[in-house]
Amino acid sequence: MTASDWISGLALLVSAVALYHSIRIDRKQEKNRIRETRTAKVVARVEEYRPNSYRMVLKNEGQAAAHDLTIMFDNQPVTKHRMFLQNVKVATMIGSGAQLSYPINFSHDTPDSVSVRIDWKDDSGRPGKWETVLNIYDT
Repeated sequence: MTASDWISGLALLVSAVALYHSIRIDRKQEKNRIRETRTAKVVARVEEYRPNSYRMVLKNEGQAAAHDLTIMFDNQPVTKHRMFLQNVKVATMIGSGAQLSYPINFSHDTPDSVSVRIDWKDDSGRPGKWETVLNIYDT
């Protein structure tokens, strides 16, 4: 076997390894793309919609609907929290690109921030979760 045969064989081996890795990367990217089309991403913000009147706005920034939504304020269901109006119904589903808004009862004796956790299910098969602290005065 000559040196050129060795070089040709090594080049063929390197090409085969590169092709194998390229195929693996393509498959993983395709899997991630498909997962993204099945994943919801629900986020929240507080906005002032009139002077001294606030609302929490939920938005689904994902490509799939979110269902079985649960919203917690300060580790309790939002419907039981003093900042949430008692006669307001909370949706359990939000479509892709959609948003929901809920008025917030804000007065001198309520805190200026609230910890928010949103949990949901979507078509990805993995539970969704988003949490943060929302500040009223940052609106």
